[in-house]
Amino acid sequence: MKPVYVTGIPGSSDQAIRDTLHDFILKSTNSLNWLYRGDIVLLKPALNSGDPYPSTTHPLALEVTSHLLADHGATIVIGDQFGIGHVLHYPGGVIRGKTRDNYIQSGMAHGNSTRFVSFEEKGWDQGFFQYSSPKTRSWKDGFYITNWVMKADHIIASPGCRPTARQVQHWVSR
Repeated sequence: MKPVYVTGIPGSSDQAIRDTLHDFILKSTNSLNWLYRGDIVLLKPALNSGDPYPSTTHPLALEVTSHLLADHGATIVIGDQFGIGHVLHYPGGVIRGKTRDNYIQSGMAHGNSTRFVSFEEKGWDQGFFQYSSPKTRSWKDGFYITNWVMKADHIIASPGCRPTARQVQHWVSR
């Protein structure tokens, strides 16, 4: 696949951003030709704080991506979990924090009707599974991953801060 670059968005209106994102997504995904009607797509934003873009994924990126996927017949779920500095839970339950609160505070929820799940909502036993692999040597006993990776047919990770051209080229050429 040929690399696709975004070097800037002409204009600063929401419509200019939507149009540029729309074109970029279609060009960088072969017009979503890999997506089948009914596929479940997990959109994983960069939700590392309650701060708005550029600290987190731009809300319009989620909106445009969600609409494009829905137009192609996908079932979309936006999901994430904050790190332990903000959300701390263990097999007995959540000790502190809610990813959903930070999703709303960041502005990503504004005007977006796509279903959002915070991975900690189902609890430790129902919401996660232990993953281990010989390739993850730093985690001898494995680590826990949300069950959503097993439910989704596709996972799209959205960048938060403005990515460099090199990062975009790497993402697109994979």
